[in-house]
Amino acid sequence: MSLCYRASMSAIALLGLTLAACGESKVAQCNRLIEVANSAVTAVQEVTTAASADDPEALNTIADTADQAVADMQGLEFADEQLQDYQQRFVAMYEETSRASRAIYTAVGALDNEAAQQAVTDLQTATGQETDLVNEVNTYCSAS
Repeated sequence: MSLCYRASMSAIALLGLTLAACGESKVAQCNRLIEVANSAVTAVQEVTTAASADDPEALNTIADTADQAVADMQGLEFADEQLQDYQQRFVAMYEETSRASRAIYTAVGALDNEAAQQAVTDLQTATGQETDLVNEVNTYCSAS
């Protein structure tokens, strides 16, 4: 086999692998999105289960967890435009969760009840989006 022929075959094989990655199925893309979202939920549940009610440091840990979820979610690449939309909505929710968690921590430390209450409301608003978003993703991803 000539060197030129082997190089051509290698290039064709590499192109095929590249095109296969670009043509990742909707199911595979959905699974990656869902995996990151589930990981974030699990991490937050672990923090809230382990924390005591009077441990404000848990709020910083939740914020750190949300920041990691933002990074993980932003690290995903999707060809599917609807999944890109869901991805951005998850990112926005995690960013707001992080911001509100840190604001609660700061307000509690400053004994600022008004700011704490506003931050709690902001956190409830951020996390309140999750159920609808998850349901939308599940519906979209289960459709053929």
